[in-house]
Amino acid sequence: MGAGIFAPFIQQVGDHEATLCVPPHHPCFSDHQVRSLPVLPGVSYLELVLNTATMLFPHFRASTLEDCLWLRPFLGNVASPRLNIELKPAGNQRLAFTVADQDHTYALGCLCSEASVTQVPAQGQRIREQLLLNSSRHFDHQQVYAEFSGMGIDYGPFFKKISHVRIHEQLSLALLSRQAGAGFCFSNLLDCAFQSGMAISIGTERGSLMPFSLGTLVLHAPIDFSHTNEYWVTTRKHTEFRTDICVLSHDGRPLISVRDLGVKPSLL
Repeated sequence: MGAGIFAPFIQQVGDHEATLCVPPHHPCFSDHQVRSLPVLPGVSYLELVLNTATMLFPHFRASTLEDCLWLRPFLGNVASPRLNIELKPAGNQRLAFTVADQDHTYALGCLCSEASVTQVPAQGQRIREQLLLNSSRHFDHQQVYAEFSGMGIDYGPFFKKISHVRIHEQLSLALLSRQAGAGFCFSNLLDCAFQSGMAISIGTERGSLMPFSLGTLVLHAPIDFSHTNEYWVTTRKHTEFRTDICVLSHDGRPLISVRDLGVKPSLL
């Protein structure tokens, strides 16, 4: 996964703990605003935890995140937004994580060094093949982000990478492309994958959603963010608030799969 966008801002403060202090002008805030408030994307907690695990447990190789919960949004409208990240061994090849500040807990979950068995990659490859041939609705880059803006979510170039999305019933296929000179990292790749799930509801719903829970996220293969400019994302919506997601390379190889992403109406 590389060093990650948060690595320069993480400082170790104990064997199992680190702090993050990100400047409020960082694109994770400035390019991700909900109802005019800068909000740290839920996916950024996951990148932050993976970066911190690399720092605190250099021999631990995380391949799966399980049972993740996002409890509240973290705002960047203060001078020095600061978070504490705690990682504790939780049995064989597992690290439990907590992301919090002195007042609130923002995220919980578990890192695992063994890949979880999931059917999402095979489903994702089939959805890609199906929707490349047949889709009932199609939205381009401008249409997608105009709809999101109408929901109260305003993205800047760092998080604005859906080139187009094809939708058929409860399935979608999105092409993510480098836009406006801003490249990819784990946070914006996964955030745009979550955006693809929201795109299924374009035309039927105008309320903004936020991630609430995640059953399993599997890192299937290393991703070379420095040289890759396009990805496919497939989504299968099981209910209004629960979705499976697969991120594929441009030639269709599974890179990341998400099983059972739960969302809820935004608290902002």
